[in-house]
Amino acid sequence: FALLALTVLLCGFDSQEQKVYDDAGLLSEEERGELQEMLVAAAYDTKQDLVIVTTADSGGKSAREYADDFYDEHGFGYEGEYGSGALFLIDMDNREYYISTAGSAIGLYSDDEIDDTLDALYDDMRDGNYGEACRDFVLEARAAVLGDAELKDSYFDREEGRFVTVPEWKKNLSPSHLLAYFATALVISAVVVWIAARKRKTRMTVT
Repeated sequence: FALLALTVLLCGFDSQEQKVYDDAGLLSEEERGELQEMLVAAAYDTKQDLVIVTTADSGGKSAREYADDFYDEHGFGYEGEYGSGALFLIDMDNREYYISTAGSAIGLYSDDEIDDTLDALYDDMRDGNYGEACRDFVLEARAAVLGDAELKDSYFDREEGRFVTVPEWKKNLSPSHLLAYFATALVISAVVVWIAARKRKTRMTVT
């Protein structure tokens, strides 16, 4: 407990602070609650303050200006106010989505990685699956900052309050993989049986 208290004092991160600002009303109450928990857990993992914002009125600002100003005005940051972190903005006014970084996140979350994240979110954003896009942002940002691409395959366990990485063998047990395995086994078995049947010789003797 002493170590935990010391860590909190040193980093200045407030786990009770609001991390999801759904001003555009794009997320359900359940999604907001889940994302709040994900963002807090990811913040402790990455030592970065991660925030999600949606808006339907950018006040004449570009998506970039709105995201940067929102981060500064609220004083976000893992170490304390105006510290390190990343903000994901869904701007329904300008019809854009944008990721703003601050502090050490600027170096840890490169422009190329941000572009990769935005590309990964494209399908869900296009289809209006905003909750799923926000979840993927957290996974992508966490993986980029920690420098482990495999972390993108993680999922958030709400009961345990932490991210869990899916083992490789479990990935291979998906329905599509199982169907492929079964079809392959069926073809191989059929070929083996056919070859055996061709080579078999039956002899009948009468005495």
